[in-house]
Amino acid sequence: MELISRESARLNRFVSDLLNYSRERDLALETLSVDDELASVGELLSRHPRRPEGAQVVIRRGDDDASMRGDREQLRQVWLNLAINAFEAMSSSSRLVVRQRADGGRVVIEFEDTGTGIAVDDLPRVGQPFFTTKQGGTGLGLTIASRIVERHGGTLTVESAPGRGTIVRVGLPVEAAQVARAA
Repeated sequence: MELISRESARLNRFVSDLLNYSRERDLALETLSVDDELASVGELLSRHPRRPEGAQVVIRRGDDDASMRGDREQLRQVWLNLAINAFEAMSSSSRLVVRQRADGGRVVIEFEDTGTGIAVDDLPRVGQPFFTTKQGGTGLGLTIASRIVERHGGTLTVESAPGRGTIVRVGLPVEAAQVARAA
């Protein structure tokens, strides 16, 4: 029964990811405080079941509290996907730091982990639909996150080295309203 339950949950995640990938809903834009959103996600991550026991989650506020127009639920999905990817590469002595900083007319949100890093040969394929190195993974989490960020007029980049961890950077316009409506 445990095996059936576990496999059913895995298949449910796959079907949900596939549906999220294949059909997009309209963005429900609102003004968001980046620091407040990341603090809220930080509370969730500190108790998340996929966080390795003993691993630290640190949220660093920006120098100025940037505001942007975005879809709260879809951006939360991005933050959770990035954090879960980090958790899956981390051990109990690892650390995930989430921070934001201003960069001209953009806000950059970084997820930096001290996990295992990504193999050099795999790095160019990261974010491609259905590419995964995780057992039971769908290969759609980062693809969906990337698409959501692009719909908000932003960019998502990955920097990694084996044994040194990974930094995922999400750059979003501080005022994304016009870009998001056009997507």
